[in-house]
Amino acid sequence: KKKWYDKDPEKANKLKYQHKKKRLARDPAFKIEENLRTRFHHWLKSTNITKEKNFSGIKTMVGCTRNELKLHLEKNFYNHKATGIPMTWSNYGKPKSSTDIIYWQVDHKRPLADFRKKEDISKFEIQCKMNHFSNLQPLWFEDNRDKSDKWIS
Repeated sequence: KKKWYDKDPEKANKLKYQHKKKRLARDPAFKIEENLRTRFHHWLKSTNITKEKNFSGIKTMVGCTRNELKLHLEKNFYNHKATGIPMTWSNYGKPKSSTDIIYWQVDHKRPLADFRKKEDISKFEIQCKMNHFSNLQPLWFEDNRDKSDKWIS
């Protein structure tokens, strides 16, 4: 595999990207994991925190497998208040076009901003607490926007 990659890395990367794109389209659990991993990476970068060396993946951080997280989120699906549209995996994430405004996101019940104010977020244990599946919920985009960084303990 490595020899093949070394032989034509540009082609290998293109095929890898195409495979990932197809998998994101067909596997909601994989899409959630990728989105969490990306969001967490960007958040760490923006706060100048580096991952601890013993970090062993998003599974450790979230506290469950991607399929368990998928089931956890599905248990908390609810209908859109204005339209009655139910949450499904087809309306998860950013819309495919600007006309699709009804979509849901994974939200932190206790916002990351609250952790940032009250705890040492450079500690791995706190990072795990922040991103634990019990702190994650599905929210319609509008509800998430309205909630923003609010949290009542």
